[in-house]
Amino acid sequence: MFGRTLSDTFSGLISSASLPTQGKPEARLPILMILILVGALSLALPPSARADFVLESPVQITSTRSVQLATSQDGQEILITWSKLNTVDYRVSHDGGLSFSPVMNAMEAPESPLEGLWFEIESGTAPVLSADGSVAHIMAGLVLETDPFSPPPGWPADLKVSLMRLYTSTNLDVGFDKTQRITHVSDRCTSSLPLRCASLRDFHLAANDSLDVVAATLNAYRFDGKQGDTWFALGGDEGDKFFRAINISKRVLSSTEGNDYNPRMAMDTAGARVFIAWTEISPSGSYVVNLAHSSDSGETWSGPFVEDGWNICDLDYARSAERLLWAYHTGYYFGDPQNPSRIDVRISNDDGVTLGAPTIAATGYELPDTSTMEVTHPVRLAVSGNGQVVAVLHAEERCDPVLGCLGGISEPFDIVLNVSEDAGETYKRVGVVAQSYFSTFELSVRGDGQEVYITTDSTSPEGTVFFRAVRQ
Repeated sequence: MFGRTLSDTFSGLISSASLPTQGKPEARLPILMILILVGALSLALPPSARADFVLESPVQITSTRSVQLATSQDGQEILITWSKLNTVDYRVSHDGGLSFSPVMNAMEAPESPLEGLWFEIESGTAPVLSADGSVAHIMAGLVLETDPFSPPPGWPADLKVSLMRLYTSTNLDVGFDKTQRITHVSDRCTSSLPLRCASLRDFHLAANDSLDVVAATLNAYRFDGKQGDTWFALGGDEGDKFFRAINISKRVLSSTEGNDYNPRMAMDTAGARVFIAWTEISPSGSYVVNLAHSSDSGETWSGPFVEDGWNICDLDYARSAERLLWAYHTGYYFGDPQNPSRIDVRISNDDGVTLGAPTIAATGYELPDTSTMEVTHPVRLAVSGNGQVVAVLHAEERCDPVLGCLGGISEPFDIVLNVSEDAGETYKRVGVVAQSYFSTFELSVRGDGQEVYITTDSTSPEGTVFFRAVRQ
């Protein structure tokens, strides 16, 4: 979008000037005036114009929302996945997002052998790529259901069993082949026994650099919507098998009466240190975000750390720097000027044993018409391998003192990128990457921190788009 910043342009003018300076103070005056002008313009410019990262033009990916993103360490291999109707589809780039393949199919829901019984694919996918981009996994949810009025002979009515399946590719241009069941996450259930019924809602996948250690985290929730738990399943043999799932909520929470959702997971290079963050709604309706960690591949769990939060949080692990970063939306709309809506980031340098104080990555601000732009959820975070470059993607909405907050209703949300280049000490606002009524997006940072990759739904006819933010 911009090849040079304004400061770069003025620096070039200054360096190319041939004015003599020694012994002639009056000759130094024009240069001094230019320097003052540059400084004044720099202060007057919005933060997005001063950021070191510049957004490039978007690339259309698909008309479907809720796409997921995975990248190789060098950023050359990019995998974008989504589910649509009864298929899981994807596109791949081998040149760092400059071009993408046509839409390819990773899997389809199986055909049912019986009348009154069918398979469906749960919405959403979870992809991972090996560090070198040679191996890929996609996790998707598969649901087995029976007709509530005329099930097959010998089958119960209203049966709904959720499975997790992993699809593996060693050549993304050819496709995905091996399928494995991870785990059942629900009992057989009927409409007459709603409290025993459970289904998938959110899930996430993590793996070590070579993808020979894979872990899945997911939420299983009751059909009455009043309770959900976070689960963890560890896989081995390059995803060829998964062990029995562990209910993390029951392991680490003092009470399991809350409704857990949106688990996010990170892992170290070897796959021994595992981190899970998720949101919990208590029976009273209050929101908190939780962070738990394991140092033995999920055998035992800490925790958790608990913070006031509003909905979706995220985390990432800088593998070479061995730093854990956790981002969450907190604060309040209008209610407390001393506690405005914001995105906080906390960092651990000892693998989740302790956390540093929160750093504000983004916060709400007032507009000239007395309304405010409020920072809101969801939030996504990604960090470079050395821990120096941290990217935070979040939504903002305009809130009017009379009409209230309008994002997703009469106005779209702004999807905003903020980047830290000093290991999370300070953040710069790169700018609005898209506008969206649904706010589903993902991001990744190249291993060396030189580029940020983003997928987001948008209000444009293109639907979901891909962006690169390039370090200038």
